[in-house]
Amino acid sequence: MNETNQIEVERNAIENAYAYSRVSSTRQLSGTGMARQQEGKPEQICREHGWILSPQTFADFGVSAFKGKNRLKGDLATFVELANEKKLLPNPVLILEQWDRFSRQDIDESEAAVMDLLRSGVAIHIAFANETFTKSSVKDIGARIKIMLACKAAFEYSANLSKRVKAAYDKKKERSALSGKAYRFKAPGWLKWNKETEAYDTIPEKVLSIKRLFEFANTGLGIRGITKRLNTEHVLTIGTYNGEKIKSGNWSNVVVAGLIHSQKVLGINENVNPPVKMYPQVIDDKVYYAAKAKADQRRTGRFFGRNSDEGRNLFLHLAECTCGRRMCMHQIKTGDKRKNTETYGSRGGTGARGGKSIHTYLMCEGYLAGTCTTKQIKYEWTEESFVAAVSCSIHTLTLADSNKPVSNNDSEMLKGQLAEARALLGKYTAVNTEVPTKAGAIMIKKQEDEETRLLADLERATTVEIGWTPISEAKQELMELMYRDWNATDTRLRARELIRTLVDKIVVDIAKQSYKIHWKGYAKPTEVELVKRGIKRGAKLTGYNIDGIFYPSMGREWKKATSDIAAYAKSVEIPMPLVVVP
Repeated sequence: MNETNQIEVERNAIENAYAYSRVSSTRQLSGTGMARQQEGKPEQICREHGWILSPQTFADFGVSAFKGKNRLKGDLATFVELANEKKLLPNPVLILEQWDRFSRQDIDESEAAVMDLLRSGVAIHIAFANETFTKSSVKDIGARIKIMLACKAAFEYSANLSKRVKAAYDKKKERSALSGKAYRFKAPGWLKWNKETEAYDTIPEKVLSIKRLFEFANTGLGIRGITKRLNTEHVLTIGTYNGEKIKSGNWSNVVVAGLIHSQKVLGINENVNPPVKMYPQVIDDKVYYAAKAKADQRRTGRFFGRNSDEGRNLFLHLAECTCGRRMCMHQIKTGDKRKNTETYGSRGGTGARGGKSIHTYLMCEGYLAGTCTTKQIKYEWTEESFVAAVSCSIHTLTLADSNKPVSNNDSEMLKGQLAEARALLGKYTAVNTEVPTKAGAIMIKKQEDEETRLLADLERATTVEIGWTPISEAKQELMELMYRDWNATDTRLRARELIRTLVDKIVVDIAKQSYKIHWKGYAKPTEVELVKRGIKRGAKLTGYNIDGIFYPSMGREWKKATSDIAAYAKSVEIPMPLVVVP
């Protein structure tokens, strides 16, 4: 029996039919495409051929066949899996409107997929041509040619359509780049398209999430630290589009890093060339560039390492020993059960199950490495005396501000803008070198002028390297934080960033139990010497000499007092006290 007769026998043996329909995008659901494929046709075909239409139908809504997505994870993929596992009804046939419903891939992919399905024992009926292909069609040259031609035609139609759509979309982007008028595309998750105004509106609750992220970034937290805080606080994620929820409800390091380094938050559409401001700005320029500069600064090693310690160490990466090595925080646990019952652990005062850390020190890394003979200085005393030193150094710091060249620019913002200007200049130069054009030369000249301007502004703004917060203003804000619960994590993280604005470095002389604060700008260093009574474990801080003047210690409860003030102010709903700078 030849292939033609065998095909006819197999056609006559078909008993059960399955209908499959597909549209490439969800927007097509409002049209007639799905209705045209489903309504009446499968039933009519089954009546004409004497087949039984299965109540189990297969349909893919908004799934493209151009890259075979429907065969990989759509309903069609489910049907193929059932066919391979022999879980369909006996002698099945799959009803398609046309071949392009099955696949729009190129001939090598689509024909192979059709042949595999036919070999599994499933026939395919094409409604448009009223033709049925069976297992024996694989060996029939005429049937193979028909299938190949149909698959190739489906691919070429989709490929040409894709090119036309892309060309139209590129033209639309080009017009938008020139006019600045917004166009509809896959926008960031905090924006939604307004059909009436034909522009983007912000989603307020998601904008709050973006602002919270940048607040953390400007406290000096790293990417992982920011991600952890956002997830801990259950901050709403922004990764949704057109109201469709994403799979994960948690923040990821990739998303956080992308937002900090993306100008989308400034309202700039980076999909056009050159990038154009096209939709609402949700983060201020200074806030964005300051956060970006801090992230870049961590890469350079200036403030390398973990910043996500909840602000316990305010002198992180600032304190150093006279030997030149960094001072790091070390916590020592108590081991005396009789004197410290609450902090005594199940295995004594030390070890994995030891008690709480009640003694905190700044310890020289050189001592730990065996290259320095000095050891440590008590952290609590250092922090208390430092706050007092800041309070006592107002005249020195104000003088530093008065000597600073006046500039309305922010150095960190200018650094970010300069980096972007140089990146664009390199890009335009490379493109124009390959294909020189008049427009390209104009863009290069524009970027060169912008680079020159930014360099001049940056030189003026960074004559005193203080970020965007002037020294006296940073001191003012640092003192105000004392009345907002000094123990709170957010307060301490912000305080650490302000200290970095004020201080270039703190050089600790452990042997003399003193340290020197090197302020940024033109301020002279401040010398602080701890004055204590007693020796070793019994030693107590009585006060500190700041530039030769003695100030008594505020006691061990000085941080708790600020917490009580903050709690009282909140309970009676009065504004926080304002520290007046003389």
